[in-house]
Amino acid sequence: AGPDLSTCSGTPIQIGLPAVPGSTSFWSPGTSLNDPTLAQPTATVTLPVGATSNTVVTYTLTSTDALGCQAQDNMTVTFIPIPVASIAMVDSACIGAPVSATYAGPPLTGGGYNWGFGTALGGVQGIPSQGLSWTIPNSGIQTVTLQVSNGTCVSAPVAENIFIKPLPTSDFTISGNVC
Repeated sequence: AGPDLSTCSGTPIQIGLPAVPGSTSFWSPGTSLNDPTLAQPTATVTLPVGATSNTVVTYTLTSTDALGCQAQDNMTVTFIPIPVASIAMVDSACIGAPVSATYAGPPLTGGGYNWGFGTALGGVQGIPSQGLSWTIPNSGIQTVTLQVSNGTCVSAPVAENIFIKPLPTSDFTISGNVC
């Protein structure tokens, strides 16, 4: 039937080995295959958004030769959920004040975290999976992005804006006489 394989949710993967001349093939279950009668069909399983557990499908190949003799073999395909990126942070802060952002999605086993701060970066500190803090030296709207991975399966990027307020200016005038 071929080696065991893994792929990301929703990503087609070819299973099986090249056909033996004069034989027929039938795979089961066939519901996630493009054609269960091919020697090398394409398997696709799409897991629900936010799924956190792998789905393992065992495929059984039944091959029949020209004399009617049959043989069976199994293989598995592990479908890995695509993680969901999510950021938790305040929506505004004063210029120069520490700002924190935290990954707010479901736990990732061995996941990767790709944070982006554009031009707003000012000394990032922290552990990417648990949260980061930094100062933003410029006022205005700044964007923080995050993309997370679960092995080779990568989330869509997510972006959150934070409004950095300028420091207030103080100004006064004295009117009249001062003794």
